[in-house]
Amino acid sequence: MATEKGRQRLQPGSTPLDQPGHRAAAEDGFARLRTAIVAGELEAGKVYSALELSRRYGVGRTPLREAIRRLQGEGFVEAQVNRRIRIAPLDIADLEQLYAMRIVLEALAARISVPRLTEADLHAIRAALEAFLDGCRRLDLDAVEEPHRAFHAGLSAYAGARIEREIAAIDTQTRRYRRLFFHGDDQMGLFRLSASDHEAIFEAAAARDAARCGDLVAEHVARSALILVARVDGRWEDPAGIRTALRTVTGASPPAPARPARANSGRRPPAGAGKRPARA
Repeated sequence: MATEKGRQRLQPGSTPLDQPGHRAAAEDGFARLRTAIVAGELEAGKVYSALELSRRYGVGRTPLREAIRRLQGEGFVEAQVNRRIRIAPLDIADLEQLYAMRIVLEALAARISVPRLTEADLHAIRAALEAFLDGCRRLDLDAVEEPHRAFHAGLSAYAGARIEREIAAIDTQTRRYRRLFFHGDDQMGLFRLSASDHEAIFEAAAARDAARCGDLVAEHVARSALILVARVDGRWEDPAGIRTALRTVTGASPPAPARPARANSGRRPPAGAGKRPARA
């Protein structure tokens, strides 16, 4: 029989760590909170109370603590004292490092994978591209997110499990930055630019031109990164990490940001940045 000392004392609303449903509750809470952060529902840089998050997302206090620890580990939140949790702010240095890694890893993955793609693989990538293009035509950011992920994942399918895991982790981290990409003066132009880049990448993959596909992936990611740098801080003048990563892959300098992506130079991100844009 367990002694009184060995019994776990619970606070109201908490869950024993060894209770069968604890792990599932913590996993569910983690997924809900991370989705809310990525979507901009929980605003970057804003402080929330643990009680507010618990009630808002239906997560018990013990699973919430575990979820917060995991989110801290992934860089999504910064724990505060007195049960206050700060959502990690959008940070220009973090953005630059994430996209520099993405340039190198996704280009490498494409060069490894493209020669091995089967007709079935290409069909699946093409289907993801068509869904992505449809979302672009409708200016629907929510509709393009999953096919965008599937498109790039398809181009990394034979790169190896460790590389795929790293790319997936970076993709999750960059999503909340990526939502700023379409928050511009010419939303249609930005969607068209992104659609054009992805069509060119697919054509190179379908032609089994691994080197060109890798270069196009690197150029697309670098261009997106430069636009995002302008979104987060228009005064940032030297994205050295992005330049160096692209040069490492292609030997070229970064492409100039497209005209539709006019920066809010000298200003902070526009109101509502990180939230879904209005739809046409």
